[in-house]
Parts: sequence; C-alpha cells; structure tokens
Amino acid sequence: MDAILPFFIMELFDYGEQEEIEDANNDILFLFLQSFLARSQVPKIYTFAEEIIPNFNDNDFQRHFRLSINTYHALLEELEPFLRYKDRNMGKPSTNPNKQILIYLWYVANQDSMREDSCIFGVSPFTIHRCVRRVSKIMCDRLLHKFIVWPNHNEQQRISGAVADMSGVQNCIGFIDGTHIALSFIPNGDKDYINRKGFPSIQLQVVVDDRMKIIDTYVGWPGCVHDARVYRNSPLYNRLQHDNGDFLAPNMFLIGTQSFSITILL
Repeated sequence: MDAILPFFIMELFDYGEQEEIEDANNDILFLFLQSFLARSQVPKIYTFAEEIIPNFNDNDFQRHFRLSINTYHALLEELEPFLRYKDRNMGKPSTNPNKQILIYLWYVANQDSMREDSCIFGVSPFTIHRCVRRVSKIMCDRLLHKFIVWPNHNEQQRISGAVADMSGVQNCIGFIDGTHIALSFIPNGDKDYINRKGFPSIQLQVVVDDRMKIIDTYVGWPGCVHDARVYRNSPLYNRLQHDNGDFLAPNMFLIGTQSFSITILL
C-alpha cells in the first residue's frame, strides 16, 4: 500500500499538468493522501505483547496490570473461547485472545489514551477501542454473574464469624459503600453528572465480604446523587425490603458508612 500510493499521487498530478488542470480538489486530495501516508508511518512497538510482556516478572506484571500473573491466566482461560476470531484468508491477521486481554487490562489499569496504547501495542487506535469494548462486553456477559455472587446462608454464617473474629461485631455479613467512576466528558451536557468535588462521574455502589471480595454491585447513577438515594433505588435495597428469609439469613445485616444516613442496613 505504501508503495502504491506515492505512485498514484505522481500519476494523478502528471495527468493534471498535461491537461493544465488547476483544480483545488487536487490539492485537497493530495493533502489527504499525504496525511494518510504520514499516519501509516507512526512509530510503534510491534512486539510489546509478544516479546516484552512475557519477560515481566510477577512484580512487574502486578505493577503494570494491577493483577497477578495467575489471575491473568485464569482470566485468559475463561475468556479465550469467546475472544477467538474465525480464521481469515485475506487481510491482516486477527488479534489473538491473549493480546486482546492484555490490551484491555493495560487500558483499564493505566491512564493512557487509546492513541498512546496503540503505539505501545503496535496496533491502530480503532483496534484498541474494539478490544476494550469486546473484552468488557464478554466479561459482563460471561463472568459477571459467575464471580459476583450473593452468599448463601452457609457462606453468610462463615462471613459473620470471620467479621466477629476480626472486629467483635456479630452477625455482619458485608460492608457497603459508594464510590465515583470519573468520566472524561459530561454525558449529553447533563450537569447532574458533576459531583460535589467538581468533576463528572457516575456512582458505583459495592458490597464486599470479610475478604474484600465483591458480592454485589450497582452502577449508573449521576455523580451528584447522594449515596443514600442510590442505595434506596438499588436492586439490593428492594430485595432486602421484600426478603422472605431466602436472601438474608436471620439476624444478619450489612454495615455502611454515615453517607448512607444509617450505619446498619437490615
């Protein structure tokens, strides 16, 4: 492609000179093609995922990707069947599942732009965007309800015992709090997304057990909304209010911060 386009440009303008055509559209086309060629020659690291990352030790991998190598391999094992593309007979080779997951993890673990990540992984920004979207969707579809699971009564008894041993608080089976996910822009210009600290965000409500394992999540409310309101509109609140004893074991409860307006959530 790089060899054909300059030849095409020269042929185009030789023809223009012969016919003495002075058309501004030629200049526009020339600038466009020149810009295309400049973009196609952006320096990139083409073997970062294939040759450099495999040489990371456990600490290096943890620092760059915010999770252990063992967790990464477990994630790859879960997602690989759903991320594999069909074999292509033409065009560039497809991005393999290993590289797709590494791109996704690098993007969510760091604050790089997709343009910067495209230089690191030797692919286009469009490929970075596609990998992030694709891995995110498959994780939500395939893993969300497999790993974020509300504990049954036996597990609640174990959690309450562990919490009692650590703190002396009896019958607590989890801890609930809210946090903000920062946004790079304000959706539809809606000022409700501006939180009290002055930046746009959406609310994330999380419940964890004694081992800091997430057992329930709720996300999506604009950043200006109070934690207590998010909780009162969450599926968790609805289930707790209408629980017939199947969801929460007798006498068990959650502990939340003062931002929930109450400290013990029955």
